[in-house]
Amino acid sequence: MWTSKIILTFFVVLFTCALVLPLTCFSDASMKSQFMGLNSWVAVQNVQHHPLTSKDQLYYVEYPSITSGTLLTIRLPSVSLVDRVGFNVSNVHAANYTIRTAESPSDAESLLGQTYAMIFKLSQSCYLYNVSLYLIGGKLAKKVDFAIFNATWNSTGERIEPDQNITEWKEEIDVIFENGWKTLNIVSLLGGPVALNVSHTDNSSFFLALRQKATYKEFFWMYHEDTEEGDYGPAYNLTSTTPMTWEPLNIDFSMRIYVSVSSDGTPEHPRPSQISLQVISGNNVFSVEDTGENSGFCNISNLGSTDVLVFSFNSTWFEPVTFGLTIDVQGTSLLMNLLMERLSQIYSLTTLVQNQERSRNFLIIGVIGAVSAAAASGYAAYRRRRVPLNAMRNLESIIVDHNPSGSMLWSFDFISMQKDMTLVSGFMSAIKTFLEEMKVGGLKRLGTDFGTFIREDTKLLTATCITGTIGLDEEIWIRGKLHDFLVRIGQEYGKQLESWKGEVSQFAEAFPIILASIIDLEKVHKLQMQKMMKLSKNRQKLQEKVNEYGEKLEKLKSKYDSGEIDFKKYIYERYKTEALYDKVQKDYLYASLFLQRTPSQLAKETKPKLVKEIEKLQSRILEIKAEIDELEKKEMQGTITSTDIEQKQRLQKDLLNLIQKLDKIKEK
Repeated sequence: MWTSKIILTFFVVLFTCALVLPLTCFSDASMKSQFMGLNSWVAVQNVQHHPLTSKDQLYYVEYPSITSGTLLTIRLPSVSLVDRVGFNVSNVHAANYTIRTAESPSDAESLLGQTYAMIFKLSQSCYLYNVSLYLIGGKLAKKVDFAIFNATWNSTGERIEPDQNITEWKEEIDVIFENGWKTLNIVSLLGGPVALNVSHTDNSSFFLALRQKATYKEFFWMYHEDTEEGDYGPAYNLTSTTPMTWEPLNIDFSMRIYVSVSSDGTPEHPRPSQISLQVISGNNVFSVEDTGENSGFCNISNLGSTDVLVFSFNSTWFEPVTFGLTIDVQGTSLLMNLLMERLSQIYSLTTLVQNQERSRNFLIIGVIGAVSAAAASGYAAYRRRRVPLNAMRNLESIIVDHNPSGSMLWSFDFISMQKDMTLVSGFMSAIKTFLEEMKVGGLKRLGTDFGTFIREDTKLLTATCITGTIGLDEEIWIRGKLHDFLVRIGQEYGKQLESWKGEVSQFAEAFPIILASIIDLEKVHKLQMQKMMKLSKNRQKLQEKVNEYGEKLEKLKSKYDSGEIDFKKYIYERYKTEALYDKVQKDYLYASLFLQRTPSQLAKETKPKLVKEIEKLQSRILEIKAEIDELEKKEMQGTITSTDIEQKQRLQKDLLNLIQKLDKIKEK
């Protein structure tokens, strides 16, 4: 409602200005003489009498680590004529990548006596070093064969199909008997990674083929229908080898394809030319086609007049690519000159327009401008309010590290509003592995089940903010606040930090004051309390759903054990229910963990003995959650073992039991 009022107010004001100003200036030709003196004065000050003779350095910054897919926004000292933007891209690295299809399967096809193939597509040539397949099949050891195929276009069937083998069939591979993701280590099975050259295949596509001979013990390859989760591309059944005939299937088989940019699997991506750059100045977009194969130097010239430049960095590789970046902007500040030039143009136009027709034209232009400006102003006002609110609502923690020593200086928890986050039982031990992972990998953003980690640094300090789920606008807002926070600290405590010996008391007192001057902590607290009430209200419903799906899974197992349903029916129903169970459980755990970090309203009345028990349970819950997160990372990387899977299932049960136990204690 308030947004509509703002937009309407802007429209009325601007419409009035557009209506009154032209009529006042043009309705009577006698008005001309009133402006003649002013026009003469402005003409003397016109910018044309002050030619631009030199270019100054408007902006210079070094980013030790940038991630592709990120937008950087810089503000120049004032409205400026930008003559040149220079870049230097260096130290380019790319993480290994996993291509995923149908990770939530709902049914299975028997592999016995069959040959199936599933497509996967690349963005550039790379190396295949691992694959994982979702296979099921009872309690006995099984064998499978696999191969990798190029792709070709079948003009008769108008579809892309498997073509020639890249690898020979690798036969009789022993697969562990537990149901789930089976990893086939390509490097050990084939003696090295498989080169996948996108120029030697159709549409940069390849196929992984799997089969079982009639002598093997039966395996099932899990899949979901194309309509269930979209379509990851064609899957096929080989119906004839002479000639080779592939029958299309309307399903997506479950698999994970692990690829690397280098032959030994190391995450090295050495060519700056793989990074594409775009600079947005006003409505103009300037692109850099090639930053140089080795040097990484490049320039963009004549960007025009602006006070804001937006930089967009992308890569042909899948995952975000990290690289060092230096930006040098040169040009001339035009703030005063532009103002005078525009005044001159306005008043010169006033003296030239002498008839009613031109008055009407200008009036129409003014009205159109007013409407456009009102809409733009309303939307900008909406975004100015919405983005900070969303960002503040999702703030959870901030951690400040001293770079030279590697020590943590200070931490703050936005949920509990505690100045020392080490007081939040178990939380620091749960997230320290993620902080170290970001530091080693030079990551600026990391998504985990504990939240999204956003990192900004200076020479002396690193500030890491942990948030809930946020968008790019909110991330940019938070990064700006982190930057301002670090700059203020550097200005006031730079010398002390350079010679810091380990005493943190002065920072414990000063940092909260600096943070409060940059972020409205009272507003954050209010938003967090609103979020807490909503989560608390929904948590009971989520718990009921967790119990409901858990009971359904137990009943399914009982029906299968008694012979009431067959194996395929059991697998189909089980995985369909597990997908729902996992989603509800994840939401329930997030709500539970969030609410634990909120100060209890009954804390003062709680008995000391119960307080200690609650803290002990909270600490153990966070530790278990961190262990589960580590196992989930192994699963995503395809390195999880059957023992790990069993451990993860045990930990998930323990976690739910501990949360329920904690709830009962708090109810006392």
